[in-house]
Amino acid sequence: MMTKARRPIAALAALLVALSLALPGARAMAYESSENIVAGGHGYNNAQYLVVHETANPGASAWNHVIYWGNNPDYAVHYVMELDGSTVYRTMYDDRLAWHVGNGNYQTVGIELAHATNQVDFDRQWAEAVRWCGDYLAGRGWGVDRLLSHDECRRIWGGTDHTDPTGYFAAYGRTWAQFEGCVAEYMASGSVVTPGTSGTGGSSNVSEEVRYRSSSDPSGAYWLPEMVDRYDTGGSGDTYAGDGQPMRWLAIDMPGWYQVRTQANGWLDPVSGYDAGDLMYGCAGDGSPITAIRCYYDTPDPASTGWRVVEYAAANQGEGFMAKMRDLADTSGWGDDYAGNGGIITAFWADLAAA
Repeated sequence: MMTKARRPIAALAALLVALSLALPGARAMAYESSENIVAGGHGYNNAQYLVVHETANPGASAWNHVIYWGNNPDYAVHYVMELDGSTVYRTMYDDRLAWHVGNGNYQTVGIELAHATNQVDFDRQWAEAVRWCGDYLAGRGWGVDRLLSHDECRRIWGGTDHTDPTGYFAAYGRTWAQFEGCVAEYMASGSVVTPGTSGTGGSSNVSEEVRYRSSSDPSGAYWLPEMVDRYDTGGSGDTYAGDGQPMRWLAIDMPGWYQVRTQANGWLDPVSGYDAGDLMYGCAGDGSPITAIRCYYDTPDPASTGWRVVEYAAANQGEGFMAKMRDLADTSGWGDDYAGNGGIITAFWADLAAA
């Protein structure tokens, strides 16, 4: 029976005060650029691509890596971003050759993402990495087609067996395809969207809808059609997710996180992903009946939309829907921070509302 890896509950914190990076065409942003040249490289490159890495050194700061590269310049990469995205250190000039992607070294400039160890830092870093990559590409007159992961370099040029940052992103419910999609969106609109994990480039919902679906199949192989707010995309006319059988898996696409309690394992770890094909990171559940649900909506842009909450409710087998929740607040006055009363949940609905 599958259980979740431990991950902390955390909502996104406010981003830092906007600063500017000295690159042509750069927009206002929260990350700070710091010039700390510690390596001369191994000759010159003819870079046509930007490569994103992760350090595979959990908890070690970007500054730790700057110091290390200063003492061991053979291992330096052009840029490294801090654990929370607050600072990007430039450690090698862009036209210098770094040994970082095997046979693709001559074609690439690289940035390492320091490996965050909690969801808050990761989410901050994700947003700043999207901004930095978008600004860097724009500054060189490149499009998002010039953005590569180390894993893609492995497959394109060979000479390396690294697959980062794929595993690092997956540990926090994100995908490389989503990152590319977010960078493209940022370059087009100047906005950074915190996505769910659809595996197809990111969430289409930003602040106006919630997408969700459920499964009563213990194996998680069969899922009911997706709901958009209280509209069933499968055409059944239902206003909720569920088929009258014990709900065993739940996936929700919205900024923020959700969590379920199950008969087998109690409260599982919070999830921010949305991918019915990924039972570890893309949905909540362990194959046993779900008995309680928590949701928290993290408003992406309160200045333009106002603060929002997710409203949701659950129904037990043979009973109607219980009291509506607003984020972690029970509107019935019982003081619970979850939907459910201990029975087996068979139906669930969610929608957005003003806070």
